[in-house]
Amino acid sequence: MRGRRGAVLVLLLLVVLLVPCRARAAEQGEEVSALLEKSGAGDLCDALDSDTQELLEKAGVTQGMVEGGDAGEGVLSVLSELLRDRWTEPVKGLAALLGIVILCRLGNLLSGEKSVVQLAGSLACAGVLGTPLLELIEATGRVIESACVFLGASVPVYAGLMAASGSAASGSSYGLLALAAGSVIPLLSSALLLPLLRAFFMLALTSALCRTKLDRLLQGIYGFAKWALVFAVTLFSGILSVQTVLNAQMDAAANKTAKLLASSAIPIVGGAFGDAVAAIQSSVQMVKSGVGAFGILAVVCLFGPAVLRVVLWMGVCLLGQVACDFLEEGSLGSLFGSCASVAKMILAVLVSVLTVAIVCAALLLFVKGTL
Repeated sequence: MRGRRGAVLVLLLLVVLLVPCRARAAEQGEEVSALLEKSGAGDLCDALDSDTQELLEKAGVTQGMVEGGDAGEGVLSVLSELLRDRWTEPVKGLAALLGIVILCRLGNLLSGEKSVVQLAGSLACAGVLGTPLLELIEATGRVIESACVFLGASVPVYAGLMAASGSAASGSSYGLLALAAGSVIPLLSSALLLPLLRAFFMLALTSALCRTKLDRLLQGIYGFAKWALVFAVTLFSGILSVQTVLNAQMDAAANKTAKLLASSAIPIVGGAFGDAVAAIQSSVQMVKSGVGAFGILAVVCLFGPAVLRVVLWMGVCLLGQVACDFLEEGSLGSLFGSCASVAKMILAVLVSVLTVAIVCAALLLFVKGTL
């Protein structure tokens, strides 16, 4: 009898403990769904282009919020599959370039007209590399434009979630700076970055084909553009991070003071009020973290294909330069080096804008609201 009574008591205790937990879990799930809909995070996928939406769908991210821990692995798997699909075109280009270099070497050994052979080989290599590099420049412009559209749609959602989690000052300052960046980047892209890339590419071809000594000029333009981008991204990230973190501390102090005043002014209901606010905050934090993670993964899928393609063609140019050095074809080697510099500059532009977009989403994860 005593054993049966003990088993019944244990069963009742489990029921008393588990039923409220399940009810709270179901209630929290409803709160998360409501917050996701009201914040506008569920519509963030519509701000992305169709290719990025397809990549996110393959990775298992179909909403404006990441709930599972395997979403990052899904994105990496999708990008690796994309790399396997796109490596054939650069490899074919490398094979064509190596064939041209070998023919030029044979022509220089068998013919006395070395200048004609070198000019023909330079034109052939420029024809192989020119089209993909120009396509990469145009693709960079499209990716930057898509990233700015996504920033314009996501930053108000990020700022609203910060304010809802108790970081009102952080949300307002963050939204102002991030929206300013989203507005300035398209202007810089159309007025400065893309024309600079095109001009740099034409100067590189002119230097290689016409044997004009523009190496120092090209190195100076590349060095100035690279360090200018690094400085701009570092300055923006530093100002945004420091201002957001400082405002978060001010928000935390103000929220603790308000909570203390409410608990002391309402002795009986004040504690229950604080517990209710804490329960709501847990749902807001869950939505905020999920939306921030979605923003990072969306940006990675947006920039990933272009970055992979640039890296592949940069590798082709560098390998071609190594082959030219081995076969003592200096003119073709300078052409490959100039094209590699163009690819490096394109990569620097993409990584700079990618960093800005990731910082805007990552701050949503690191800033913890306190209600």
